[in-house]
Amino acid sequence: FLRAVKSLGLDVKLDTNGSRPEVLSRLLDERLVDAFAMDIKAPWERYDALTGVTCDVLALRRSLKLIADSGLPHTFRSTRVAPLLSEDDCHAIERQVPHGSSHRWQSFRPEHSLDPRLRTAADQQLARGGKAVQRVRL
Repeated sequence: FLRAVKSLGLDVKLDTNGSRPEVLSRLLDERLVDAFAMDIKAPWERYDALTGVTCDVLALRRSLKLIADSGLPHTFRSTRVAPLLSEDDCHAIERQVPHGSSHRWQSFRPEHSLDPRLRTAADQQLARGGKAVQRVRL
């Protein structure tokens, strides 16, 4: 598919969770991607707990390095989910971003959360005037 897109003279930006560095490497080797965005969801040591699944953190770290070293435009992004990420977690995520790479924080939109506990936390925050968010244990 990407070869067909590139044959049309179009640029390709790939958004990834970083779980398949071997695919990213192949795409880079074949020059099928022009830009990347990768989510960093948590500090490495909290990835499994935050995502709710077992994550190959070494694969994520390899993807992060491949993208950062690619020479292509890229950004790393994280969603600031206050009920799940502490300020220390947020600082740890920022330290994971390779020097010279951009990182941006996205706002969490709890009304779209699949987890009803996160929607409830958002409702409680709004009821308090949007000031504090209740910590939610998942």
